[in-house]
Amino acid sequence: NSENNTDINDAKIDIVRVKGQHLESINVTSAMIASDKLSLEGNGIYKVDVYRQGFQTGSNEVSISCDINKCNQCDPSITIPMVGAIRKKHPRVVLVWQKERKNPGLYAIQRNMETGVRQCVSRNNRQCNGVTVNAHNAVSNANHFKTMSVGSKHIGKAGNIKYYTIVVNLKSDGNGNEVVDETIKNSKVHVIVTDSSGASLRVNMRTQTYKKDKYWIVGCMGGEYMVTASFTEINQFLDSPPEDGVDYCKHFLSKGLKNCFAGLKGPSYSVADNGGLIKQTMFDSAKECADECTLMQDCQAFDWFGPGDSEFKSCLLYKSGKLSGSLDDGRVRYASVCPKAGRN
Repeated sequence: NSENNTDINDAKIDIVRVKGQHLESINVTSAMIASDKLSLEGNGIYKVDVYRQGFQTGSNEVSISCDINKCNQCDPSITIPMVGAIRKKHPRVVLVWQKERKNPGLYAIQRNMETGVRQCVSRNNRQCNGVTVNAHNAVSNANHFKTMSVGSKHIGKAGNIKYYTIVVNLKSDGNGNEVVDETIKNSKVHVIVTDSSGASLRVNMRTQTYKKDKYWIVGCMGGEYMVTASFTEINQFLDSPPEDGVDYCKHFLSKGLKNCFAGLKGPSYSVADNGGLIKQTMFDSAKECADECTLMQDCQAFDWFGPGDSEFKSCLLYKSGKLSGSLDDGRVRYASVCPKAGRN
């Protein structure tokens, strides 16, 4: 359990072995032996999905390379943190890694969306009003994961909408020009972001560009409702703390314009009673769609379709509209309205 580091019982497990372009399903029931261990027939990459009522599906993979003559000395293991109930507007961020590491740190840089002013850095046990670090992280470190939740506790007050830079302190030794640290390269470091609607995304660390850097800038998210669709990936490395340098998430600033991104809601919302379609285009993220509407004088509402929808990446910009309530139409659609002065 990613919230309190307790074991989850009675979960269902699906395992497949990657064999070239094909996937070989493993019969978990027949392969299970004592102590909840699996007896596997060969080396390779195994993908594991875990299901449990009340939790989001958990997934991970493990690479197994054992000497057939020394099977009793080979004991690969994998930990899959699962995300349960989440408070609205407070998505959970989970850092996961494999193999032994020097206790990587997960933290966030909090800034004001209207001004860009840095308000807080949730590092070295510092408390931020928009970041809640899991009190059980010291224990879960042994299981190779850490968690935190982001989102302001006082949403609704003017000027109080935040955006966050998600950072991992890799605690690596060496300088940027040294050889790649194999313990990082083989640890399958990744971050999973899940919101209260159950929408989730995974960011795998881009190890091809890692050269013993000390910090991994995962990405950015923000807005009033803090949905997963607000996340934009950065996936870059630094040798110095990112809070001491440039703002990698400055594209979240409204810069004095009517911000069409801040009120983004979904994934089951839409623009109702729209005043006419301005245009339909394609963008990789809801943030890019929102920015297009922000900069377009006549645009006061938009829809963006997320991963899993038949119209994924479609961005519809409208002259006006109202935000619907949550719809039960099976669509992965995010929406926002942003009335502008002097516009009907």
